[in-house]
Amino acid sequence: MKPIYKIIIISVSVLLAVFFVYFLWSKFFVPAPVAQEEQPNATINVPLPQDARIGAIASTSTEDSYTFRKLSNKPVLGFWVSKTTKAVFYISADGEVIEAKDSGDVPASKQTIAGLIRVEPSPSGERALISYGNPSSPQWALFDTIDKVWRPLPKEIISVAWASTETQLVGSVQKNGVTSLSFIDISKQPYVFKTIVSNFSMRGISFYAKSATEILISEKPSSYASSRVWQIDTKTGIVTLVISPAFGSFVRWGSNKDVLFRFSSPNKFSILDRTFSELVPLVLITLPTKCDGGADVVYCFVPKDRGVFVRTNAIPDDYFMNKLYTSDDLYKIVLQSGTDSAVVVGESGPIPSLDADNVVSVNNSIYFVNRYDGYIYVIQHQSNEPPIYDY
Repeated sequence: MKPIYKIIIISVSVLLAVFFVYFLWSKFFVPAPVAQEEQPNATINVPLPQDARIGAIASTSTEDSYTFRKLSNKPVLGFWVSKTTKAVFYISADGEVIEAKDSGDVPASKQTIAGLIRVEPSPSGERALISYGNPSSPQWALFDTIDKVWRPLPKEIISVAWASTETQLVGSVQKNGVTSLSFIDISKQPYVFKTIVSNFSMRGISFYAKSATEILISEKPSSYASSRVWQIDTKTGIVTLVISPAFGSFVRWGSNKDVLFRFSSPNKFSILDRTFSELVPLVLITLPTKCDGGADVVYCFVPKDRGVFVRTNAIPDDYFMNKLYTSDDLYKIVLQSGTDSAVVVGESGPIPSLDADNVVSVNNSIYFVNRYDGYIYVIQHQSNEPPIYDY
């Protein structure tokens, strides 16, 4: 064999051997990638302007503009507004009563309350009726914003609400094993009970005072059972069914008792007058707790996604249990003409995403809790004022 061929054969053999060794090394000896430590989702804090003016963002009227601002320094469990002074009080997550002020929130009482269930303001907003503790057998107390004093209510009270005045409550009371529907006069010591209906056996209900002699009783709303609304004449004791049974039926009076907001599953929303007749035909769909207003104008926060309630079979249950959130715009509804217009658009400019709850309208101000962060916000209506943006 010629030397040149030997050289070629040896060279090819060496190259094949080198390639084979490299192949084995890359196959078996390359270290496996090290798994990175899993990190939790980061929280992004987006600063919100304290007072950002809006109006032209969505308003269809050149005469309307609105200011928007965060009001509370802390997330809240419940709040109420004095109609006379416009002072805003809230109960924080740690059970403290606090007055929200532009100059800084101020504790209104050193006493705290645990296990808050519900807050219901008196007709003037000067007092608040508080339920707390075990939801199946709650305790009840009054908080007075004038003297900043807590007043526990008698243990005989099972469920209660404000009647038509600052000094009277209405609710179910159990004495000597007998439950009755009664008025409770809180202006006297001890409190005076006046029976309306004896042997009152209804449970899981809410009371609403329509007038001094008319009380509404609403069954607990649920998508899994139909609920009804009755009206009781407190003089005669006559009980009348005023809203027929419907699944998910959910009602709420406007603050001035001029209108009643009603939702029923899967996607029916209506505004009723004091005779329970529908005031205007609506294409807007929302929940009663997202609305407030009077006989002329109503403000409602309406989900951008008009089908959000249809896609779940558990409304309002999922909403109450925080399984469902919405992204809302604020609409102004003129009841006489039936016209509606978006006046505040969520997720627009300085406005964050809004899921409004517990909406309260006082004069030209709309107060609400944003469920995304739990803070109180206020939107104020400014007439004949051009929109200005403060960042």
